[in-house]
Amino acid sequence: QTLNMATMIVVAWLLWQQAGLRQQLAASNQQRAQAVTTVVYLREELDSLEKKIDEQKPEIAAALSAQRLPAASNDNAEINSLKAEITAYQAKIARFEKSQELKQTLEKVMSAELLKVDNPQAAAEALLGTKEVIWRTSTEHKSLEQTLQSLMAPIDILAAEWSDGYVDNSVSTIHNILTKSIVILDSKGTTTR
Repeated sequence: QTLNMATMIVVAWLLWQQAGLRQQLAASNQQRAQAVTTVVYLREELDSLEKKIDEQKPEIAAALSAQRLPAASNDNAEINSLKAEITAYQAKIARFEKSQELKQTLEKVMSAELLKVDNPQAAAEALLGTKEVIWRTSTEHKSLEQTLQSLMAPIDILAAEWSDGYVDNSVSTIHNILTKSIVILDSKGTTTR
């Protein structure tokens, strides 16, 4: 009877943990939808800026042919300003796309966590499958390099444990580091190579 009670407690604990992971996964899905909306908005802004530059080109050509150098230099300054804005938007889009990719990777990590009880081997393979995106992001963003590369060994160790049938350890450390990295990517605090 004590064994049955212990089994019930373990099952209840696992169900409670699984419910928490499902909530985290739902929150991650919501963040991903918001990021997609932001990227669409930024792309529209970028298209608008590129159209402004295209509209200015004939005026600059006319000014140069008429030898109106001050007007041409003013137009060049405006075009350079627009180009700087475009570059800033392109960097922002790239950051949001990388953040989106890391959010999808975080979802895969959480899905592997949910799968580990029923199919530890498949969960281990899914977890190992996240390493490529994590490593690539670390090489593209110098400010995240050490943080993300530090996940390689824990992922390998956890996947090996799951493959051997030891499913007690969770992805909490991996989850925390990926979440912090996503927050950094969503802010303006990253430096790219």
